[in-house]
Amino acid sequence: MSNPELDSYIRTQIQTGLDANTIAAQLRTAGWAEADIQAGFTNAQQPVSPDPVVAPASSLETQQQLPPPIQQSKIKTGWQLFKQSLAIIKNNPGLSRYVVMSTVFSIVAFVLLAAVYFFDYMNTQLLVIDVVDEAGEAAVGPTLLGFAGLVAWGVLQTTIGFYYATGLSAHVLSIFRGHATTYSSSMATARQKSGAIFTYALINVVVGYIINFLQRIRFVGWIISAILGTVWTLATVFTIPLIADKKISGAAAVKESLLIFKQTWGETIVSRVSLGGLFFLFYFLIAVPVTIALTIGLGMLLGVIGVFIAMGLFILSLVIVSVIQMLATNVLNVALYYYSTYKVIPPSFNGSLLASVYISKKKK
Repeated sequence: MSNPELDSYIRTQIQTGLDANTIAAQLRTAGWAEADIQAGFTNAQQPVSPDPVVAPASSLETQQQLPPPIQQSKIKTGWQLFKQSLAIIKNNPGLSRYVVMSTVFSIVAFVLLAAVYFFDYMNTQLLVIDVVDEAGEAAVGPTLLGFAGLVAWGVLQTTIGFYYATGLSAHVLSIFRGHATTYSSSMATARQKSGAIFTYALINVVVGYIINFLQRIRFVGWIISAILGTVWTLATVFTIPLIADKKISGAAAVKESLLIFKQTWGETIVSRVSLGGLFFLFYFLIAVPVTIALTIGLGMLLGVIGVFIAMGLFILSLVIVSVIQMLATNVLNVALYYYSTYKVIPPSFNGSLLASVYISKKKK
């Protein structure tokens, strides 16, 4: 019997370049029946080798043997992983909605905060007052109540970001498992995890303030804050996918995230592939020169209007690239979580590349 959901998934994965047997292995691991898998590939007109052993996703006794990491530069690894993340995004354009909605609500929250504090400063000054800075110059600073309001706003902003990131993670996990899903159902999953999301956001903001405070202590404080920041980043990399995937509290998700990381990559980690660095290189080497050339060219042709058009195009490109960068980073984090937790290489990804994301120290 034909299963439209399964047929559509198989066709999509074939279009990304994945071979039929790899797709079939993923579906078996996700718990699909062998007869359904064979029927799906028949409908997609792709042959696949039968496998009588069907391993559900929850079985840890029949996990795949993971490949060794690839010995190459982090930039090359990052670029290849970006292309593989992009294949998921390209075949599921609806994923961008999570980032767009998160950005919109974050901007609204910021505008409301700015309006409240501006109104307070001009009228009551319960939140913001005139102060004198360390140089003896007049400045504006928050009162104790105003500082508490800023902390609350930070928690709100972080909760918004984590809320939509959880919905995105739930959506991507469904894609990896070969299950059809929608924006609404994925956000429903996020709503069910709202308690864990808020707790994690609160913990994250508190840790952030501690790190910022330590940075003010010269030299020793800077070193401690840098180490703490790195450890926190590594410890929490799987927290959002964990919250999306399991019934777990925010604090427990942080603890399990660190455990998964240590079990997969060990404790001698010194660096990580960063997609953000690739996008910085893109802007520095391509977008900035192109923008300068457009500004000069359109300025000569259209005058001031041409300059504004060039700057508008630059801002638009910055927004688009930022959305893609956030999406690709989230997809990669979910892929790493899926790979680390279930020892299964997600569709469209290369296992050796995933194993190369974190680089261990060389033994002396």
